[in-house]
Amino acid sequence: MEDWPHTMTYSENDGVCIKKHTMKTFYYTLVTTTLFFVPVLIMITAYSAIILILWGNRLPGEANESNLRQQKKSKRK
Repeated sequence: MEDWPHTMTYSENDGVCIKKHTMKTFYYTLVTTTLFFVPVLIMITAYSAIILILWGNRLPGEANESNLRQQKKSKRK
């Protein structure tokens, strides 16, 4: 069972006391950010870098006019 420090405030509109767990909210926000959003941002950055590197590279091999003509000729057959 969790035991978090809390503050009690009285709501005149509802006529009841409201318990606020500010430290619990802060803790779970920090844990969610650390365990979910930080790894997602790291993965987005890493995959973006990989994509940029792959798109920037040329295909291996020498592309010259005679090879291209030969490839076109063999495709027509």
